[in-house]
Amino acid sequence: MGSDSLNADSIFHPLAMNAYGHWRRLYRDSGGVDPKYNARVWLINLTSPLWAPMRWLERALYGRTIRQTEITHPPLFVLGHWRTGTTHLHNLFSHDPALGFVSTFQTVAPDIFFLGQHTLRHAIAQAMPATRPMDNMALSPDLPQEEEFGLCNVTPHSFYVGLYFPRRMPELFKKYVLFEGLTPQDIAEWEEAYLTLLKKATIMCGGKRLVLKNPVNTGRIPELLKLFPDAKFVHIHRDPFRVFKSTVHLHRTSFDSIGFQQVSTAEIETNVLDFHRQLTERYLRDRDLIPKGNLVEVAYEDFVADERQGMKNIYEQLNLPGWDAAEDKIVPYLQSQAGYEKNTFTMDLNTIERIEQACGLAIDTWGYRRPAMTPANDTAVHV
Repeated sequence: MGSDSLNADSIFHPLAMNAYGHWRRLYRDSGGVDPKYNARVWLINLTSPLWAPMRWLERALYGRTIRQTEITHPPLFVLGHWRTGTTHLHNLFSHDPALGFVSTFQTVAPDIFFLGQHTLRHAIAQAMPATRPMDNMALSPDLPQEEEFGLCNVTPHSFYVGLYFPRRMPELFKKYVLFEGLTPQDIAEWEEAYLTLLKKATIMCGGKRLVLKNPVNTGRIPELLKLFPDAKFVHIHRDPFRVFKSTVHLHRTSFDSIGFQQVSTAEIETNVLDFHRQLTERYLRDRDLIPKGNLVEVAYEDFVADERQGMKNIYEQLNLPGWDAAEDKIVPYLQSQAGYEKNTFTMDLNTIERIEQACGLAIDTWGYRRPAMTPANDTAVHV
């Protein structure tokens, strides 16, 4: 699931800086807030209206510029299920001086980041933890972020609304990952919100090609091609046995940090398996829609064995310019990550069999195997 969340008990809860009308609409459609989280509700009720003057001023000063901005360079989309290495790929691409990205600050304050890019961004930086709670990767307002976080903070037409209201996740997955059951108006509103966010990011990066990492987009290939017919795509896949446990952990930490509803671990596990199956089916159905030469598929296990060569291969296969300049920035970043330690999870035979049943298509398509069991009838996986 999404990667970076702020401390829900601070004034910088992601919804605290969004439009009050947007918050009220999410609350109305939520199906109810659990009493445990009433303090979070009141935090947003009290803080969200405070940003209205700044939002109106930004719209008045920059609205015409945003509307008139054209995205002249088709984006590069990083696709793949959550916890497959999409964040790592995104971070590597973001070191290319020819590429731009949506930053964490832009997703937290999507309506006011032009005016707030100095004082407000600094305040958020002081409130953020140094690392992400689910995997200890670096966290900062200036680092690249999934644009879906910004999207869910300006429109209800986003799967990541489920991070706030997790009991809605199956419904939101069908609508905003698979695009099933949407009205033409829903789609038009989604397109407008998405393009507006990308136009603003394009302005901030000086018109560079955007590299966008958003696992949700793995199920949206037809919609993305409608907006950007010449877009480039990188899809990364990883051992589903490792991905499962890590994604369950991601859901749990995200809900605990910013959610308004409690869900059981059993419900999370069921959702993770269902979403993995459906996302794989949808990606394999739609990947042939991408024009020849605009898609590269990467196995995480092969990529991490030689990341510099892996990045070079992607640039060559997608005919992306500027590898030499990008390499000069990417290699030092890779060296800085050499000591990164992955999380370790264990699973029993029953869990392994459930994963085999739900994720069989991915296992068969990309040739994965079940992990070896220990004498204690469980296994440790590092993710």
